[in-house]
Amino acid sequence: MFLNFSKLAKPRENQIQNRAVSSFSNKPSMDSSTKGKGKVIGNDEEESEETVRVPRPKWYVALMNESFHGKCRIHQNNRRNFFCFICRTAFCHDCVDPHYPHPRIQGIEDGMVGLEEISKLMDCSDIQTRFSAYDEKKIPLKPKHTEMSIKECKKFISKAFMFCSLSCKVEHELEKVGDLHRICVLEDSSESSSEDDQTVSGSGMDILMNRKQK
Repeated sequence: MFLNFSKLAKPRENQIQNRAVSSFSNKPSMDSSTKGKGKVIGNDEEESEETVRVPRPKWYVALMNESFHGKCRIHQNNRRNFFCFICRTAFCHDCVDPHYPHPRIQGIEDGMVGLEEISKLMDCSDIQTRFSAYDEKKIPLKPKHTEMSIKECKKFISKAFMFCSLSCKVEHELEKVGDLHRICVLEDSSESSSEDDQTVSGSGMDILMNRKQK
């Protein structure tokens, strides 16, 4: 007596195929009606969020990528401790003339910028301040930690503050609001935009206060 193994295998194959089709049909699907952050909805009606990265302003990307450690290529004895928000570049004090009408900051030393200086362009409240050798209040441009979260910031600051650096506040605002309109007077194209111009209308904190009141 001979057994036909091909006939015996077919029911097993059908079971595997049916199981595969069933598992595929139960996969969560993307809700196309959501904007910004897509919601993934499964058959069990549990929802989770797929994070969509908000484009960063071009001046912010350039500022964070600058080291400010190098010497000026033209005036080789000078440090590049100025930053222009229009040209998005660092320069020395002898190169200031071409950038004179542009919004800029100066005196960037050891990754720190003067609080009074940067506050002309941004709301720097809730950022931990430090004192320089000349008793000038300064804030760090970048954090010491790699994970951008208020929880991580709290490890390096006192309870009176929320952020340990300018970058942490900017990242928090971008993720929560989607832009920097509430905290920054600069009007800038994002890193995903083809526009190159940015302007500053009015001056400093008065603009921010008017925006918050609206």
